[in-house]
Amino acid sequence: MVHIDRDDRIILNGIIFYLSNSCVPGGSLLPWWDVKGVLISVLVLYYWLHRALHRHHLYALVIHPFVEELSYFLLFALPFFCLAYTRSACIIAAVGYLTYVDFMNYMGHCNFELVPLWMFEAFPLLKYLMYTPSYHSLHHTQFRTSCCLFMPFHDYIYGTVDMSTEKLYKNSLKGKEETPDVVDLTHLTTLQSIYHLRIGLSSLASKPFVPRVHLLLAWPLSYAVLLLTCISASASTLERHRIVDGSRLAAAAVLHSIPAGTDRVLLRGKPFKTTCAIALALCQRGTKVIAVPREEFVALKLCVATNVAAHLVLSDDYTPKVWLVGEGLTDQDQRKASSGTCFIPFSQFPVKKAHEDCTYQMTPAMAVPRTLEIMHTVMSAWRIAGIVHALEEWDMHECGGTMNDMDKVWRAALNHGFLPLVPIKWHYIRRDAPHKNVCMHGVFKLVEKTCDHHTTLE
Repeated sequence: MVHIDRDDRIILNGIIFYLSNSCVPGGSLLPWWDVKGVLISVLVLYYWLHRALHRHHLYALVIHPFVEELSYFLLFALPFFCLAYTRSACIIAAVGYLTYVDFMNYMGHCNFELVPLWMFEAFPLLKYLMYTPSYHSLHHTQFRTSCCLFMPFHDYIYGTVDMSTEKLYKNSLKGKEETPDVVDLTHLTTLQSIYHLRIGLSSLASKPFVPRVHLLLAWPLSYAVLLLTCISASASTLERHRIVDGSRLAAAAVLHSIPAGTDRVLLRGKPFKTTCAIALALCQRGTKVIAVPREEFVALKLCVATNVAAHLVLSDDYTPKVWLVGEGLTDQDQRKASSGTCFIPFSQFPVKKAHEDCTYQMTPAMAVPRTLEIMHTVMSAWRIAGIVHALEEWDMHECGGTMNDMDKVWRAALNHGFLPLVPIKWHYIRRDAPHKNVCMHGVFKLVEKTCDHHTTLE
């Protein structure tokens, strides 16, 4: 269980700041500068509270429990309370303290060692006053070491310094430059879509993209980013790169999620590349494919070979127990399904549940092998396709209108340890909620070529 978005925490922080400003004596009408306040804000430390928070029972059910937010807020608010009650608070101290805390926090979690060795050689005592990204990484890997918040001298005093601190720091500085094997790119529709990326605004990314009036204020920044990209961009050599849209594996995942013995399905959704591939494969298998709207039927008819076109029919029969659905499915369409119908989506967006007596599978995905580290247990089929393409060292592109050998990429994924998902009744996921398997971008470095276990089709 993980928090999908943290808008509630942002609101909570604002409420606490407002109450503190209104209720705490000395917390309002602050002067701009007070020397005593600047000194006190950096002398109040909180090593023991941070150490006490890190207990396994707090994280048994959720990664970030809500009590953690309250505890950390009180933790970082200690200097403010001291400033208020000593009547030495000032705006410069408050803003400087928050800026320092945020900067050190982001630096410690950047997962890249950027503090040069000469700084510690020139100022030996600096290692007691400032931590490094490699130093804080040990706190996450060893859990009960490196408990300091930005100033390691408390770890040295209470004996919680990890023994491998110096070695890890020097090895991190010697790190070699690596070239990623797979780069997963998010498809942007408009220039303003950049604010829906992970690096953008979480409040926007948690909702579907629609034009908003307040985003007009961001146009200067958007065009500045575009101009900077045009200036710094370089040509991409297609001979060295392969484009993989993942449609083959996505279609194969949908086909293998259809219950055995199914002799007819209802195909409903916009006729995209994946839709046509699924319709053709089902017709070749001898499965009757029912298309309801005439527009979708005409579009699918162009994709299906003549010798199997008889299996694609235009009908208003809503009784099939398996519905393959994509974008464009409405709540009214779902209510026409009979009780016990299984909805299998073939798009990157989960289906909004509108029929209580039906089951809803998740979007095309597979379980990842254990050899993949720092990944979710389930990954989108579109992302897996790029990884498999790199592992197999295929030299062709997978984009455009043609899509062949779906069984080939499916077997390759199985051979590398990716497993099909068992069809179960998945919990309802709102369409406007962010989905772990879509709208994400990342870089993968493939280390192992094989996995410990293999799975083959019967």
